[in-house]
Amino acid sequence: MITTDAQRLTLAGPGLTPWSASWPAHVPRSLDYPTQPAWRLLEQSVERWPDRVAIQVIDHSSGLTTQVLSYADLWLLARRVAATLPLYGLRAGDRIAFYMPNSAELIAGIYGAWLMGGAVVT
Repeated sequence: MITTDAQRLTLAGPGLTPWSASWPAHVPRSLDYPTQPAWRLLEQSVERWPDRVAIQVIDHSSGLTTQVLSYADLWLLARRVAATLPLYGLRAGDRIAFYMPNSAELIAGIYGAWLMGGAVVT
């Protein structure tokens, strides 16, 4: 059984799951999560490390890097997406789904949707 509250996700406890008795001692039974939105974590990364690599796209067949985005680049793309989504009639509180392959653009889209107050669904 998984229980949640505002800041804690409990993965296992005595008697909660069949595997509780064998839960490894070095693995925490609960995780603390920040109370801030995920886009704020990106914004803080931009403030601290604007030029560091945030996303590196590697071609699966050649192993070569095809695209690199810094935190500043990703933040800029996310803000552009956040500004563009309302032009398509989307607003804060709307559910937003992206139908596209895994890519840097998808990550920017997700952050942009969160920035404008949308809820990304899969």
